[in-house]
Amino acid sequence: MFSNTVPTMVPNLDNLAVELIVDILRGADLQTITSIGLTSSRLYHIVKTDRKLWTDARDILDLPLQTGETLATTPTSSILPLALRAVSVQKHLRDPDAKPHFRLLHMGDYETPAWKLLPGGQWMLFKRNHCIWILNIRAESTNVTSPPIFVAPKVIGRCVVQAMGNREMCLIVNLLGVSRTSRLEIPQVAVLRLRFPLLQSVDDGDSRPQVTRVNFYTLPFHPNSISLRWPLVLFGRRSVLIGPRHELNAVILNCEAETGAGLAALPPEDEVEALGARCDWMSIHVHPTLEKLVIRCQIFHVGGSSGLRILILLADIPTIRHSLPDDSNLVSLTQSPQSLHFTHKHPKVRGTSRMPFPLPSRYVPIMEYMTDSGYQMYSLCLDTHTERRDDEELIAFVVMTETWGTTSFFTNFCATEISPHQRNLERTSDNRISMQFVNSAHTEVSKLRIPIPPEVRQHPPNSDWGEVLETDMNQGQIILAVQNHRTGHAHPGPRRVYSHYLVQY
Repeated sequence: MFSNTVPTMVPNLDNLAVELIVDILRGADLQTITSIGLTSSRLYHIVKTDRKLWTDARDILDLPLQTGETLATTPTSSILPLALRAVSVQKHLRDPDAKPHFRLLHMGDYETPAWKLLPGGQWMLFKRNHCIWILNIRAESTNVTSPPIFVAPKVIGRCVVQAMGNREMCLIVNLLGVSRTSRLEIPQVAVLRLRFPLLQSVDDGDSRPQVTRVNFYTLPFHPNSISLRWPLVLFGRRSVLIGPRHELNAVILNCEAETGAGLAALPPEDEVEALGARCDWMSIHVHPTLEKLVIRCQIFHVGGSSGLRILILLADIPTIRHSLPDDSNLVSLTQSPQSLHFTHKHPKVRGTSRMPFPLPSRYVPIMEYMTDSGYQMYSLCLDTHTERRDDEELIAFVVMTETWGTTSFFTNFCATEISPHQRNLERTSDNRISMQFVNSAHTEVSKLRIPIPPEVRQHPPNSDWGEVLETDMNQGQIILAVQNHRTGHAHPGPRRVYSHYLVQY
């Protein structure tokens, strides 16, 4: 006899409707999506062509984007290969004993060369005195043999860069003066537009990046902080004032609309009520998603060490409506500045709640900070779902502790903006340095134990021998400055010489 029963199809992802597959994978991580996409030709086609599947991935911010591109300008067909690269990098970064590749970039005086990783993992910026070069990481040598892409009229200081999409970047260059020690000259900055080649060929001379536009601006002060969130550029001045006024001074530009505004603010009144209180405005930057300004300041009493408070303030971005002067002199913008309105205030204190990983979507990361001792890091977040208001919306999570198994040791924390967290390196007894960091998507925390380059292993175990200068964990790249003590005939006694290494995971 034959049964009339119709065979039942066992449901699986491969025979579900596309809409159901996308719904099931909503909020999955890159590793899950790429693994499923490699199980069948149909799922591969869905993963390759459905953009929403990727934009909803919980760790999409860890995607190692190509040079000059943003997520919005990255073609959907290119996301799967980038996600596979992200999974490979994450695998190495999760392994504390992974062995990275070391590449010597430069050896010499510490302050003469300066390296900066550019978004995309294929190019590095090298600056010296008045010149800037952009070098291909894939080239066999990083020696400067080509002409610089930019020669400034003054010594080049800090550089800030952001990818704009369609192989373009914006580069902000702070111009210090004719010499590095000159602070009396008129402060200036240059805003450069860079275009990168489609094919990064190492040997093709025509494949080098090009400067397509340069604008010079005269500032009313020497900026200590520069924030770039295209099209907005923000310059802040660090000021320490004693007396009835403790004003913050800043200038913000909209480079697309060619408008600008001067900004001013007084510290919260309840923080400076005591006679002789002093306010030190430390930094100001634009938050990329909250559309707010984030300001760090410290308030303390003159003549005493007690009462020091470090505050993190949030303020609304004011309307930027003043047309830029024809001579690009921005001094006039500060003559009638707009007053900032603080919406949130957070004292830099020790938190008690451990940071949940992955970070729930209700929390928006604002910034990371460390304790004065440098042994613990906190992540300040805005709770968007709480019924509390104003200052109570802010919460500081403890990121991690200083332990590795049962052994405590000196650890170096790295954040996206590494300059506030730059730390001297100390090594463990097995000739490694330890680093702990939070990924860009705030879905996990990783620990690395980086082997020490052989030439510095003769240093005393507890000596400070270098520091982390740059990190791009999406690309698995770190730049280390390693200190070498040398004695020569021209320089009697020990001389500090630094080797710069590119560490690639």
